[in-house]
Amino acid sequence: GASRTASGTGSAVSVVRTTPPPAATGIPAVCSPASRAGAAGIVVVTAAGNDGPEVAGLSLPASDPFVIAVAGLDTDDSGAFVAPDWASRGDDARHPDVAAPGAHVVSLRAPSSIADLEHPEGYVDELLFKGTGSSQAAAVASGGIALMLEAQPELTPDQVKAALGASAQVVDADPASVGAGSLRVDLAIDSVIETDPVALCVRE
Repeated sequence: GASRTASGTGSAVSVVRTTPPPAATGIPAVCSPASRAGAAGIVVVTAAGNDGPEVAGLSLPASDPFVIAVAGLDTDDSGAFVAPDWASRGDDARHPDVAAPGAHVVSLRAPSSIADLEHPEGYVDELLFKGTGSSQAAAVASGGIALMLEAQPELTPDQVKAALGASAQVVDADPASVGAGSLRVDLAIDSVIETDPVALCVRE
């Protein structure tokens, strides 16, 4: 599934559906639909995955190097961000780009969805659901990116990704699980980095 947020002339898509890592599917990431969206100037945000340390590599489309792969964070008893046990781990080819809160996040409920039916403990009320996972983190990041694009709608997908990484707050965890660290949108807005254009895909 995907959701879209738009602000000014910029737009961002949050993709939450994931599939096994590319090695398991044989699907090349470089010319995926997500890459094509990026080539069209759309910032693509995706969940890094919830496969834990047992599975090596990020799920598709998070393994695509041209999207923004967001890992989920939990907190410890002191309130500090930590990498949860369920967080997917990157490999030598690809880590998550950044991380965002992904545990016990209250959002809109999708009645009769798989999450709604299989996790009754997440029910808050008729409208709200408390969920945990990198999909929640990706939604948080997408909202933050929408604020970035509202402030600077001329930003390219590469610039957004670079700014998020440069401004992230370091988390005491393996970068394979949390990437550059915790999302800091307030700093990212002022951390725009010039990037060279990259040919993501050639349209047939």
